[in-house]
Amino acid sequence: MAKNDIQLSLLYIYHLCEEYENKGCKIPGCTMKMSEYARFAVLKYLLCLANSNMMLSNDEVSLIRDCLGREVSAQYLNRFLMHNRITHESAGDSLLSVLELFTDADMLIGDPTGSLSLLYIEVINTAGLMLSALDGKADSFQTAAIARIITKLRMQRASALIHWKSPMKSRAAVSPGRLRVCQ
Repeated sequence: MAKNDIQLSLLYIYHLCEEYENKGCKIPGCTMKMSEYARFAVLKYLLCLANSNMMLSNDEVSLIRDCLGREVSAQYLNRFLMHNRITHESAGDSLLSVLELFTDADMLIGDPTGSLSLLYIEVINTAGLMLSALDGKADSFQTAAIARIITKLRMQRASALIHWKSPMKSRAAVSPGRLRVCQ
C-alpha cells in the first residue's frame, strides 16, 4: 500500500471518530476529542516503533507527520519521548481504546462496505510495517512489537464481535476513494 493510501485511510478514521463523537459516542475516561485521541494513539504506536534504536530518522519523522496529518518536527517528537515513557503495551492500550469505538460502530451503526474495526486494525498494521521497512532492514524489536500489538487488537476485536453474525465481519471497510488496505 502506498504512503498516500495510508494517509487517506487514517484521515478517514479520524473523520469517523469525529462523526461518532457528534453522535454521542465517547471513549470511557477520555477527555480528549476522539479524533485527537486516535491521532495520539497512532503517535504512541509509531513512536514506540521508531524509537526502538533510540533515535528518530528523518524518514520516520516524515511518515509520522503524514500519518498524523499534522506538522510535527523531530525536535517535538524527541521532547515528547523525553517526557513520556512509551512501551508497546501502553501504545497497544491506546490503540485498543480506539478499536473499542470501531467494534461498537460495527455492531450499532455499521458500514455497507465492511467492518470498520477490521479496517482500523489493517491500517494500523500497515502503518507499522511501513515504518519498519523505511530503512530497508528488518528490525526484530519492531517486527515483534507490531506482531504483539496487532495480535492483541485482533483478539480484542474477535472477543467483542463474537456474536456479530454479519457477513461484513471478515471484510475490511473501504475508505473513500475506493482505497483498500492490504490484508
